[in-house]
Formats: sequence, structure tokens, C-alpha cells
Amino acid sequence: MKIPKLNPQEVFFMVLRVLLLLVLLVVPHTYGYSYKYYYHVLGFMMLPFTLGFVPVLFNLKGLWKWGAFALGTVLTIVLLGFNFFTRTNIAYLGNDGFRKLDKSNANFVFTVTKNDRQKITDSSYIVFLKPNCQTCRDTVPMLRGLTGSEQTAIAYVDVDTDFGSEYVKQFPDVDKVPVAYNRQTGELLRLGFHTDYGTEVLKENIAKIAEETKY
Repeated sequence: MKIPKLNPQEVFFMVLRVLLLLVLLVVPHTYGYSYKYYYHVLGFMMLPFTLGFVPVLFNLKGLWKWGAFALGTVLTIVLLGFNFFTRTNIAYLGNDGFRKLDKSNANFVFTVTKNDRQKITDSSYIVFLKPNCQTCRDTVPMLRGLTGSEQTAIAYVDVDTDFGSEYVKQFPDVDKVPVAYNRQTGELLRLGFHTDYGTEVLKENIAKIAEETKY
């Protein structure tokens, strides 16, 4: 196979194309959008578009490249649309919108799924929450801010997800959220509640959990 010789300008644009391809492959895994308090990483949803864009980007011969580009674009749009209405294990207890996935941000909550139940076994407290609950949005980020983003002694269970709605049935006394369950003593701690004037945060209970799980 004979490799064509490229002049400096062609080499420059080839490098730009390769860099753009790398950006399309890597960046979506760190960015995404939150919709109705659930955060969706773009990640693999962008992959069909990226693969379909490759023959166009490198100007390959044949009309098939436009078909591949159109197919990849349609698949990505379908995946994005489908994910708008799903619940992920990443809740964002803030305003919806496009943003980077910043694990140090206390508004990001990584909740337990059926595939990582070990988080519950390793925890001291289980915090039950709903991302669309205003009290949860006021209290849980405060708790995460006190305990740190890499805290493993607290497992967060979103009772709106398929896993959470089934798991919480094991705790009949959990009828309101946000609430924390002490796995050693069986004690339930309310973290906040609604009042006629808004939400009331029970800072003493949040401080107690933060102190007991400090590492």
C-alpha cells in the first residue's frame, strides 16, 4: 500500500482532524446534562455520531460517508431523547442544564443501583432521598459538603429509581425523605422537613452523621 505524500499544510489539517476526533471521543465522558434532577453523561450516546462523522471528517471517497453520518446522527439523537426520560444513579440537586461532571460538587449525588449494592454493606448510614424533593435538595448537599465527596460510610438511595423503590420497602418506617438510617443502631434521623415558610434543615442531625462518619 502506497502512502501518499502530504505537504505541510495537509499535515497540519490532518493533525487538526485527529485532535478533533480525540476530543469527540474523550470529552463527552466528562460532560452531560441534567434534566429533572437526573444527570446524564453524554459518553456513549455520542459514539454513533462520532463514528458516523469519521468518514466525513477525513473526506473519504464515496456517497456512503453521508449515509453513515446521517445514521450516526439519528442514532445519537434517539439515544439523547430516550435518556431525557430515564433515571440514572447520578442525581443533580441543583438547576437543570449542561455541565461538567464534577464529583467534588456537593449537588452531585451518586446513588446505589442493583449492580453496586456493596455500597450499602460497606456503609454506616443509608440516606433515602428523592432528587425532586426540595427538602432533599436543601439538606443532602449540606451533608455531602460536611462529609466530603469521596465519603463511603454513607450510601445514598434514590427511592424514585427502580432499585430504590423496591429497597426502601424493607424499611416501613421510612415514609418521608430525606431521612438517614443508622445500620448499627436502627435509628432513623430526619434531615429536614417542610414548613409553611419553606424547608427546615435539621442541622444537628446532619452534624451528627458527619461527625460519626468522619474519616
